[in-house]
Amino acid sequence: SKKRKKEREREIERERKKERTNERTNERKKERKKEKERKKKEVIINKIKGKINVNIYASRFHINIINKIVNKEKALKKLFNLENLDLSLLKVIGDNANDYEMLKTFDGGIIRNHHPKLDNLHKKEYETLKEYIEELMLN
Repeated sequence: SKKRKKEREREIERERKKERTNERTNERKKERKKEKERKKKEVIINKIKGKINVNIYASRFHINIINKIVNKEKALKKLFNLENLDLSLLKVIGDNANDYEMLKTFDGGIIRNHHPKLDNLHKKEYETLKEYIEELMLN
């Protein structure tokens, strides 16, 4: 019985080791898949970049292609003008390269896990949108 108990404990430990090994293998597979997808996006972006007048960049799930004469800053200015609203009251938050012009122009912040292009804006960082909204409500 002590012998059986010891044997059972060894069996459990072998299964745990096998599970940990499988988990590590699966993580490596996921990372390789992500890297392969990133490289595919990079190839597509490099083929298009410079050939047509667009801003193009990869996000986590897709490739963004945006006409250079259109951006969120211009859209917000137009909307506020059409509705006769005060732009100084506008607060914005962003996390991606397509938010750059908007964040550069208007008061706001950035989500912590953001596109590197936003680093030079020196805006306050927020963990979540909820955190930003809560801060706005207090002021």
